[in-house]
Amino acid sequence: MSILPRILGVLLLVLASSAQDFDRVRAGAATQSLDSMKQVLPTPPAPVDLGKVTLREGFLARLEQGRRDWLDAPLHSQVQQLDRVRTGKDSRAEIQFHARNVLRLAPATTLSLEKLSQEEEDAALEVDVVVEEGGIWAELDALEEQDVFSVRTPVMGAAITGTAFTLDVDKEGVSTLEVIHGEVRVGKSGQRPDPQAPAIGLDSLRQIMAPLDPRPVKGAPQPVAGPHAVSGPREVSLEEWLVIVKDQQRLRIGPGGRVLEAGEARPRKDAWHRWNKERNTQGH
Repeated sequence: MSILPRILGVLLLVLASSAQDFDRVRAGAATQSLDSMKQVLPTPPAPVDLGKVTLREGFLARLEQGRRDWLDAPLHSQVQQLDRVRTGKDSRAEIQFHARNVLRLAPATTLSLEKLSQEEEDAALEVDVVVEEGGIWAELDALEEQDVFSVRTPVMGAAITGTAFTLDVDKEGVSTLEVIHGEVRVGKSGQRPDPQAPAIGLDSLRQIMAPLDPRPVKGAPQPVAGPHAVSGPREVSLEEWLVIVKDQQRLRIGPGGRVLEAGEARPRKDAWHRWNKERNTQGH
């Protein structure tokens, strides 16, 4: 009878050892299976750094969609799609959409980011900015062919294809665009212009707006009519045209998309322009 407990004890030790070996084998198989799955599953794309505050001087705030309270927007913070952003009376700021693609906000500027999207680094960038009031300086020199970047105001919309420009909007919505280099396609308000749509140049627009002056005629003298009324400049609306504004040109649009001015940009040396020139020499 004394031998039986010893036999039972040996059997229990053998069974315990076998169970441990089985657990080790099962754990190893599970680890190998997880490693295989990691090799098969695609690596998730790295998050894209969009809408980053790269400079602020003074007050800068943002309002998230569906909220009532404006939040402070500190340096290096992010702005998101459908945010509204504003600067204080004596403040300036810069928002970067990748290196060499920036918008700078003048004092007392409010804008909304209606679209701000890029799924991954090599995907198309989509930006739609509405400048409600104030002014911006845009340096958009790194846009790719597939990118869609538009800037709108209450009276106009502009499609951007790689350029630098300024845009000022007063309290009535009157919008003044000046292109520094490159070109901007301008259309009617409320829409994002199609950069591939047919368009006319600013010189052609000026001819359309010009009064119908009499032209000299070669040959024998002709009788001249007495004094008569001369038609004034034709009023042109962006409902009719998509206008290309190029280097050192200026376009001013009023309510209803009416063209108020089309011509050469004026030299400006105010504090806002001096500050942007200095910022450019610093590499943004």
